Amino acid sequence: GEGDHATSRAWREMARKISSLPPPPKGTSPELRLSHLTVYGGAYYSYLFARCLSAGIWHGALASDPLSPAAGEAIRRHLLQPGGGTDPADLFLDLHHHLGFSPQAEEPALVKRAGNGWVPDPKLYLQEVLQASKLQGE
Repeated sequence: GEGDHATSRAWREMARKISSLPPPPKGTSPELRLSHLTVYGGAYYSYLFARCLSAGIWHGALASDPLSPAAGEAIRRHLLQPGGGTDPADLFLDLHHHLGFSPQAEEPALVKRAGNGWVPDPKLYLQEVLQASKLQGE
């Protein structure tokens, strides 16, 4: 019957094990639409994390010359080319160095050490948000 296919059963079994959401109603095929197996709220912060990093890279290396061949090559070579084969923190720190941020600094300018990892410095992203809200108010 409807929702009794092998893919539906596999999806339900996985969702039962790892989802923080209640199970979908029987007779439905939730795997046929985009969904999150966990509550989306926590994943939202990864977008903010990325926005903080990109704002820092923009202001620190691209804002004065967005079409800089050197900056574009550094992004291509040290961020895009290695892709998923390199730890994201290593990608970022390597790009950070190659874009000319101070290599003598104990910590990179765009991130701060937190426990065993790094967290982005939100100052530049927050400046962008405030600037955009002021422009919308005009």
